[in-house]
Amino acid sequence: MKKLVMCAAMTVLAVAAAGCGGGGGGSALSKDEYSARLNHICQELNAKNKEIGEPNSVEDVVQKGPKLNDAFQGAIDEVEDLKPPDQLKDAHERFLTLGKQIHSKIDDLIDAAKKNDQAAAQQISNSLDRLDRESNEIATNQLGAPACAEG
Repeated sequence: MKKLVMCAAMTVLAVAAAGCGGGGGGSALSKDEYSARLNHICQELNAKNKEIGEPNSVEDVVQKGPKLNDAFQGAIDEVEDLKPPDQLKDAHERFLTLGKQIHSKIDDLIDAAKKNDQAAAQQISNSLDRLDRESNEIATNQLGAPACAEG
């Protein structure tokens, strides 16, 4: 069960980080530009997550979880800077909202791991799975950023 919770957390971290992109500027991006930037940011996050490593135990969640979640927060910050085209605004906002919810749940998972509360960790993991599935669907099918559903 511990490995299941950790794997779920890692998958969610990588995917949720998908809610990232580096934009800026004043005008909206084209759909292709938006998707390319979002994909690029997710690829960078996936590489950071790989470098940090997947948690395989409760102790790993305590040790690696904060680093993974910090990297994820950086991605969320970047997606907030993106200026999506009008046709992607709703999906972008939902994706960003999911990313923030996932980030919060990961904090909860880290806290549960610190307390060695496996029941709470399992419940949080189940919530993360649901959020992750929706985030993956939006990234892949609406935002054109399949890299955000990898990791």
